[in-house]
Amino acid sequence: MSILMTLEPMPNRVRALVGVVASVKNISRVDLARRVVPGAENVDQFNNLVRETKRLGLLVENDGEKTLTLADGVSKKQVSSRSDFLAYCRDILIPASGVPCPGNEAFPLALAWLLTRSIGPSLTSGSEFQVELRNDLSGDEIFELTNASRSSMLEYWAHALGFAEWFEFRGSTYCCPDPTRALMNCLSEVLAPRKQTPIRNVIESVAERLPVFETGHFRAEVESRLKVPRDPESLSKSTSLALRRLELSGKVKLETLADAQSFLLSEMDGRDIAISHITLAKS
Repeated sequence: MSILMTLEPMPNRVRALVGVVASVKNISRVDLARRVVPGAENVDQFNNLVRETKRLGLLVENDGEKTLTLADGVSKKQVSSRSDFLAYCRDILIPASGVPCPGNEAFPLALAWLLTRSIGPSLTSGSEFQVELRNDLSGDEIFELTNASRSSMLEYWAHALGFAEWFEFRGSTYCCPDPTRALMNCLSEVLAPRKQTPIRNVIESVAERLPVFETGHFRAEVESRLKVPRDPESLSKSTSLALRRLELSGKVKLETLADAQSFLLSEMDGRDIAISHITLAKS
């Protein structure tokens, strides 16, 4: 099983479960179940939630005493801060090492695929994504996205980790690959404020930390299967959107310097604009 194959481990439920364990040291499984999902009919849901939360490395269980505690490296302070908690989950699910979390090997690949998609109304929220995935990629592997429920779990986690947004269009809700929030968090780590930096260096640094972005391990694996390959001189539409949104919000400055290596950004109107340098605004 995994966070994609199981309905219970939605991001908010996982955090709520870990929050209870953080507030009550060595809580028994029985007591935890009463607090989180009261009712005998919900035992299976509770067990699924605990199993996947343990798989994420957030909880450990003492089999002899049937108690649960926070895993090493997880603090009550991290759990109380939503951003810190999600950053911890992000590092587990999208490891910089390229070695995926055991049991969740499909997640970073499914997310990398999502980021190759167009940013228009193409993925209806709550629908099956496997048709679009098969249209995009060669081969049979579809990263566990075999039904609408699993596709929805990808949506929930992609949104929670800052890689997707939802929008309404003509009465329907769509999932848009938009990594603006995730990219901004990463740029804050790899760039010094007000220092003009070649964009190719920046993208490489981002991919080292979040290898679902261009040139990253998971992204490269997915892009090797694209039926319509990305031009290596161009950034994907989702990364282009994120950079433009950050520029419009005043968080970064994008520039084109003469004779400098650049990437092409895909604009909403269909134009491709060369960008060679990026500068992080003063924090």
